[in-house]
Amino acid sequence: MRQFARSALVVAFAMLAIATSAKAQQVPAGDGASGQFGSLIGRYVDQTKMDGPQITISNIDRNGNISGTVQGWTIDGQYPNQTPRRWSVVFGPERAARAYLSQGQVVIKFAQGTYVLTENDTGLSGYFYGKDPSHTGSRIFQKSF
Repeated sequence: MRQFARSALVVAFAMLAIATSAKAQQVPAGDGASGQFGSLIGRYVDQTKMDGPQITISNIDRNGNISGTVQGWTIDGQYPNQTPRRWSVVFGPERAARAYLSQGQVVIKFAQGTYVLTENDTGLSGYFYGKDPSHTGSRIFQKSF
């Protein structure tokens, strides 16, 4: 009887391990490159402005939270003492800068403003709502492969 109980216990643990392993390998829709939003993963270059910002989308979780970066250049100072300066913002679920999917659009919110972008055949396009009105306007980002 004791041998039977041990065998039954071993079989039960084996079945539990197999079930847990299979469940862990399932990728929910929208989780990383394997989900339905995987086509958004990549690097995008602004085609609207020379030396415009670049957006990199590195992950999208099952809740639609996006992780990645926005990088660009700015000019500090007044002519003739101007200095170009590179800036970078990391966004993600645990960061002050946030990005997420909302009604099929990519929304990226950070200190300088908010991008609202839609995926198209060549990348992302939409609008930037800048804290500085001179930076507000339409944007076209081409996906860089």
